[in-house]
Amino acid sequence: MSVTVSRRIKLSVLASHPVQYQAPLYRALAARENVEVLVHYGFLPDAVQQGEGFGVGFHWDLPLLEGYRHEVFFGDASKAGRMGLRAVGRLLRSLRAFNPDVIFCTGWHHPSMVAGLAAAVRSGKPRLLRCEANVLRVRGLGAQIFHRAMLTLYQAVLPIGQANRDYYRAFGVADGRMFDAPYFIDNQRFAGVSSLADRSVLRQRWGVPQEAFCFLFSGKLEGKKHPLSVVEAMRGLSGAHLLVVGSGPLEGALREACRRHGLSFSFTGFLNQSEMPLAYAAADSLVLPSDAGETWGLVVNEAMACGLPAIVSDRVGCRADLILEGETGLSFPFGDLKRLGQQMKSLVANPAHASSMGAAARERVCRDYSVGRAAAGVLQAAEAVLKK
Repeated sequence: MSVTVSRRIKLSVLASHPVQYQAPLYRALAARENVEVLVHYGFLPDAVQQGEGFGVGFHWDLPLLEGYRHEVFFGDASKAGRMGLRAVGRLLRSLRAFNPDVIFCTGWHHPSMVAGLAAAVRSGKPRLLRCEANVLRVRGLGAQIFHRAMLTLYQAVLPIGQANRDYYRAFGVADGRMFDAPYFIDNQRFAGVSSLADRSVLRQRWGVPQEAFCFLFSGKLEGKKHPLSVVEAMRGLSGAHLLVVGSGPLEGALREACRRHGLSFSFTGFLNQSEMPLAYAAADSLVLPSDAGETWGLVVNEAMACGLPAIVSDRVGCRADLILEGETGLSFPFGDLKRLGQQMKSLVANPAHASSMGAAARERVCRDYSVGRAAAGVLQAAEAVLKK
């Protein structure tokens, strides 16, 4: 999707650190005619910081800092208390030097982003917000008051999907201040790499029986994602294999549960971004049984771009957008492992249906959840606030 920019726009972006899912958006914006972009990162994580929660240190193996200008204003994330005030001053000086028309903020989830927002408000420039928050998570009265107050600091917001849009509405943001900027992954890369992969070789590499229906769990092996629910749901299910991609604190318990229940299973360990499409090429369906802590679930976008359907809980943020029941995937009430098991069994019994859902899923995600649509939403919002 393209949008014509009627004026030259200088856009500052505030982000905590480089993220593999966000860098393509910054590149796309910077590549637009009449748009100048400067990304202000709070910090650049080292391998240990990047690997927090994964149980292994690493750097992403895709270029995240190419194609746009960037600078760092916060520094060492481990010294948040001492860095905050200095970071506000440093960023404020940078904003004054760059003199953006609009400041594009990505939330307040990290101390660097709190400092960034303080500087952005102090600058007096109009502000946009694109974050993952939704209404699927229960918040106490104090949190509700806080969120409502924070949202008054932005002139426009950029919903990534339906649950995110409902969050903005619930906390007082009028529809006229909303401009859709859907959540996306690099659809072209995932679809291209997976389509060219040798499925048989990949299955042999990761110990997946060639004839088995392969369910994929991908992500940090942590509590909010409930990987053990997949194991419980697969008890007694014949003809199926569980491929686990990722690492984290629950890995030991997950391996033990797979062995105890006699599942056909294998673990790849942590896979970097260049290898992720290969995991989807080896599988037949994604399973994501997460609770409301899964504010979106970009692994669903990844799986769908590679032609896989997904089974997700009704607490996963992307469900309302990506899962057309029985067409692009399936959903189940969070924690209802009997229902999850029935849905997994139905796919094993009818792999042709799973394949057709996967094809529809790829078409949907590549058409409607793309970097082009997200960039168009950002620029539409920027133009709207500048007209006011």
